[in-house]
Amino acid sequence: MTYTETIAGLRATGDMNAVLAFLEAIFSAPENQSISGKPSDYLNPENAAKHAPPAALFQSFVEGFQPADIARKVAFLFDDAEFASVIRPGVLDPNSGEWHEIEGPRALLSEADEEMQKFRPFNCLHVLIGDYEHGDAAIVSGHYNPETGEFTQGYQLNAQILGDDESHEDYDIIHALKDHDLYRFTYQGEVLNNHQLYLDLKATLFTPHLTELAQALLADERLARFPKAFPFHILFSNQAYASSEFRYQAPPLTLEKLEALGVACVDLHRESQVAAQETSPAEHYAYLKSWIEDRSHASYNELLELCRSHREAFDALLAEAHELRQMNISHHVAHFSRALWELVDVDPDEVVAFQKALIAGEPPAFDPDSRVSEAQWWLNHGDNAALILRVCEVRTPEPYRDAMAESFTRAWHRLIHHNHPIVRLIARDLRVMPRGTPLGDVEEEGGRPIAPDADDAYIADAIAMLDLMPESFDGYWGLWGFTMGHLKALGPRALDAAPGVEALLTRYMEARFDSQLANAFGEVLFALGSDHVPDEIHRAQSRYGSEDYYKTWVRRGPSRAWETFQAAWHQNAERFASPEPWEEALYDSDAGHQFFAEHLLELGATDTLICAATGKAGPRLTRLIHAFADRKDLDDHLLVALLGSLNELDEARAEKLEYARVAELIRALERDDNQAPQTLTRLRERYPQNPALAFIAIDQRVRQGDIASAMHLLVDTMRERTADDLVYRRAFHDFCLDPTLSFAMSPENTYPFFWMARRAFQNANFRDGQFSGDVRTLKKDRFFDVFYTGTADHSDDQVQRWIDEARGEWTFLQDVAARSNEDLSEELESFDWPVARAIAARLVDTGDTSFAPALADFFERVADHEERRATLAGLIWPLASRELLQREAFLAYIPTFVCDHPAPLIEITREVLVGLEALDRRDLIVTIAPKLPAQAAVSCFKNILNAHIATRAFDEAEALFARLAGGMTEIVPDWLLIQNNRAVLLIVSGQMERAEALFDEVFSKDFRRFEPRAPDPAAIAIFGNDLDQQVIDVFQTYFAMARFNQACLFALTDRPDEAVASLEVATARGHYSAEKLLAESDFASLHDHPGFQQLIATLNGEQR
Repeated sequence: MTYTETIAGLRATGDMNAVLAFLEAIFSAPENQSISGKPSDYLNPENAAKHAPPAALFQSFVEGFQPADIARKVAFLFDDAEFASVIRPGVLDPNSGEWHEIEGPRALLSEADEEMQKFRPFNCLHVLIGDYEHGDAAIVSGHYNPETGEFTQGYQLNAQILGDDESHEDYDIIHALKDHDLYRFTYQGEVLNNHQLYLDLKATLFTPHLTELAQALLADERLARFPKAFPFHILFSNQAYASSEFRYQAPPLTLEKLEALGVACVDLHRESQVAAQETSPAEHYAYLKSWIEDRSHASYNELLELCRSHREAFDALLAEAHELRQMNISHHVAHFSRALWELVDVDPDEVVAFQKALIAGEPPAFDPDSRVSEAQWWLNHGDNAALILRVCEVRTPEPYRDAMAESFTRAWHRLIHHNHPIVRLIARDLRVMPRGTPLGDVEEEGGRPIAPDADDAYIADAIAMLDLMPESFDGYWGLWGFTMGHLKALGPRALDAAPGVEALLTRYMEARFDSQLANAFGEVLFALGSDHVPDEIHRAQSRYGSEDYYKTWVRRGPSRAWETFQAAWHQNAERFASPEPWEEALYDSDAGHQFFAEHLLELGATDTLICAATGKAGPRLTRLIHAFADRKDLDDHLLVALLGSLNELDEARAEKLEYARVAELIRALERDDNQAPQTLTRLRERYPQNPALAFIAIDQRVRQGDIASAMHLLVDTMRERTADDLVYRRAFHDFCLDPTLSFAMSPENTYPFFWMARRAFQNANFRDGQFSGDVRTLKKDRFFDVFYTGTADHSDDQVQRWIDEARGEWTFLQDVAARSNEDLSEELESFDWPVARAIAARLVDTGDTSFAPALADFFERVADHEERRATLAGLIWPLASRELLQREAFLAYIPTFVCDHPAPLIEITREVLVGLEALDRRDLIVTIAPKLPAQAAVSCFKNILNAHIATRAFDEAEALFARLAGGMTEIVPDWLLIQNNRAVLLIVSGQMERAEALFDEVFSKDFRRFEPRAPDPAAIAIFGNDLDQQVIDVFQTYFAMARFNQACLFALTDRPDEAVASLEVATARGHYSAEKLLAESDFASLHDHPGFQQLIATLNGEQR
């Protein structure tokens, strides 16, 4: 049986535990455990963790469902005030079929549906289980007909009964299961629909709880008193309830069944029991006619049967149809037309006469007293007339088409040649619409396809619609939707409409600018193929991102101009050394200049551009260079050259050029460029007020060891820049605690400010000793601004501590100048932390390893202080690593050290392990390895493996690698590497059965995503490499290693055929030579095996 048949059969038994067990078997089946995707999708451990194995998914759903107490829900549903305050239930109007919101508290079930009780007595509670992520279940009341399988909602119960707080599975898991192609489920070879599987699991989990809730409601006296019919039904479905496709139907409840369930109020149910009543054909017709629009509902067929069996009902329907036809205000009469065609055998002459009279009608003449505009009038009534004609023609039975043909031809001719363009357009659209096409809404943009045979007259009518648009915008439906939908569908064929659309855009924007409306106009103009982008469209784009159509549109004109420019460039690039060709070729708009700037970089034409612009750039060329300067990814050197080529710059771009020159200078200093000092002097003369240049000059003196001179320059700079700025003067002097506000400051007072200001600027613009800022940060984070804002928010005590620390550093600097490094290293532990740290840094800078013991001693002194320990270890590691690795305090700190150290985790971990190997302390590696971060342990796997093998710590290694593998996913190559080496350790320790079981587990996985394939040219073109191919190559190497080791296992356990088979796979996937196989001692027993000999011959290129 199929999956659908099997689960339906299990549901029919009513045993939801059996259904759940069936679904669990699907989620747990070995063939369903693979997860799709590219290999590179799972390089990030966080992404891989989101995609749990299907068996874990199932457990997550089951454990996540924790429903609230049934009694509380029953009390909630019957508490009028509570219910009304939480949910506004809808009320179904039995006459109009529309829903209305209830105002104020009221009973959930209403006896107002008296007509419905006559024909569809209350006999059903229907539970709707949505496909939203969590709880999402509602209960509605109504009537169920078991013969037709139709449910009719009524009696006004409509309540949410299962919410988010009752279902707790992870959103990522749900989305992965429902919406992605990560999982592939099968049942007996049948590929299942993941979304359907999710709904089945959800419904199965919820059904027992919801069945119990429905029965609890029936056990309540308040529901028992409400009129109802028996047997009573409880239905379950997903979302749609107007069909017979129910997920589950609980066994019908009779009064006897309720009594057997122990319901105490059965007598009340018996007293309130009702049945369908006998009524006249006219009354029955009046009730059923509300379903005349829903041909799929059983009540529609019941209406037809009533009319066939009772002429009185047929006459009532025919009379009402004629009344609607004569009113001529709605296409609702088309539903009566369809019903009468289905009843044509009752009275053919009457039906045909009605149909001819119906299509002979024209749209009613415009009524000036109506509350709608003339254009909207014709849109409404013209559409009614054309729709009625279309529906009647399509639904005319074959035997009557000849009799109706002439009438239809005359009717279409009248509409297609009507004196109003709206009616003409609607008629032409509907006249040729293929049968079966959804009619759509004529007032919705794109709601209905246009005529495929649109000619010049049709296009002229569509463009003429612009003249009928209202004076001010009145919404996106109606005339807007009709007119703009036609113009967009016509596209470039209606390009002549562009001026009219732009004029309408300007008119609508005069009173109030509306970015949404402007973008709606933009989409129309874009569809028409217009190259001109009005200013209103530019203005409508958000600063957070442009609309998708706009991104293409603003590049369309520039793109065409670029093609022309590029052809001219390739033909004769030398002519662009002068500005005139540029002025002719450029597309003069912001978007155009941005487009050219982007592509000129790719073309490599910037040198020619600079040459053409130097001293003689015209207005277009100037705007192009401005567009270059506004790019965020532009190299400082190129920015300087481009802006420097212009004779005049506005203030903003002049400042940008100034700071670009500063940034370029910083990078020159980092490169130790010989010309950098002269450039610094020249720029300071050109920009004497530039604060960044002041800092650079100060910093250069510090780097040269002339701290006193640097401090004097700082004071001079402050004197110049703060003479007229009381805020900075007070900040400067208050920080240095100089109450005299005098610039004649002692080094003791100057140095704290110098120390803090220099550190603030470094923090703002440098990372790891390298300039990490850019032109914007240099300009924004000015030297003194950074200092002031960096200290102003701190307390006086904090500032005082900084001053004390800085003064201590100053004292140290004065003292250290007269003392040797040897003396300082001997007294290192006698200094306070700030001074001692500075001494340690100085000793490290010497590169003299004789200071390593003193530095390691100092580390042991601060090892219990978390912050100082991390700072000092990172500082002295390059010089004292060997010494540190012999100290107990540091060995205990290693797992934290590798995380604290600023170097990459894997890099510093490998340094530690290599250091221990050099000291021949592999035993310490075995001790430390379980405490290392998993990522570091996996990446340094070889070091850890070798240490365990060297110390013969096989059990410890196997336990560690099992833990590492358990925390990973099999969809990354490292998992295979670790599992392979786990098996090797088991072989070495003689545990052959466990090793074989582990290999069996590994090779049972679905590794199809790692199958060899050709490199992706697109990925290489974009990224310079194919990341997926690289991952596949690594995996294939590890896979070959695993098969090689499996062959060793088979050879050692006297299974030569299996050993050769594994070797054939290994040699096909990896780099194994004949020499390697012959040299492997584990394969000594295979040398006389024919298969092994054939493999050796193949590897040697021989024929056997």
